[in-house]
Amino acid sequence: MNPFYFWEIIQKYAAKKVAERLNRDLVSYHLRTRNNMDNLKRVLRPGDVILVEGNKLISRVVMAVTHSTWSHSALYVGNGKIIDPLPSTGTAINVVDVLQHLNIRLCRPVGLTDTQLRRVCDFTLSHVGRKYDHINISNILFSYFKKHRDHTEFLGDISSSNEVCSGLIAEAFNEVGFTIIDGINFSQIVPGDFDLSPHFEIIKFNLIHIPNSEGEIAKAWNGI
Repeated sequence: MNPFYFWEIIQKYAAKKVAERLNRDLVSYHLRTRNNMDNLKRVLRPGDVILVEGNKLISRVVMAVTHSTWSHSALYVGNGKIIDPLPSTGTAINVVDVLQHLNIRLCRPVGLTDTQLRRVCDFTLSHVGRKYDHINISNILFSYFKKHRDHTEFLGDISSSNEVCSGLIAEAFNEVGFTIIDGINFSQIVPGDFDLSPHFEIIKFNLIHIPNSEGEIAKAWNGI
């Protein structure tokens, strides 16, 4: 047997075990704002990116390494469904309701046509069933313990058959020539980059009422 092939098998096995350990639920999780799922479903459009503050141990590691509030990203593809690449399931289709009890943010790409957005969604749908790239998780964990760390140093080595959440979504947008962060390859994108990107707007779906006058603004604030 080729020694490099043998080492690759060992590396993948170890990475999978690390991912399984880190996929445990946190002891406590603080939901900062109760999500209005009716509002969310009303405003969602295919191609929207939903950022998630996860409730797993790996979530805290990702947030620490990437210096971000967000540990995961999913893509809305329509009909109440999201493309949701997770370490435990690989790239799968989920209902948006699975995010109800998590802190989330809705990011909408600016300037894309309906045809382009459909291509983005179709690209991610074509990847359903692929395995999660557990090696990237172990690399992120390794960078977490480095004294001087740059998380992007360990990202981007994604095989053709395995993927991570933000990398898959960024690659889908790359297919239509849409960059998340200028000058950064799609394989280096982390969830928080969608929040920081100048090419996405933030949709405040939890807003109780959109005021249209100064009086209504005061009422809205008093009601919060």
